[in-house]
Amino acid sequence: MLSKPATMLLGLIYEKPLNAYEIIKLLNYMNVKWWFNIADSTVYSTLKILEK
Repeated sequence: MLSKPATMLLGLIYEKPLNAYEIIKLLNYMNVKWWFNIADSTVYSTLKILEK
């Protein structure tokens, strides 16, 4: 079972291939931290785990 951050990141990547920096910028633009507190380091670590 995937975690919430992993599910959210996969949803973003499914629409358009993005790197971690672009994903963080998109999350900031969408104000995701207002309803789901996800740290920048979580984005990087989750993407590394999903890549494996």
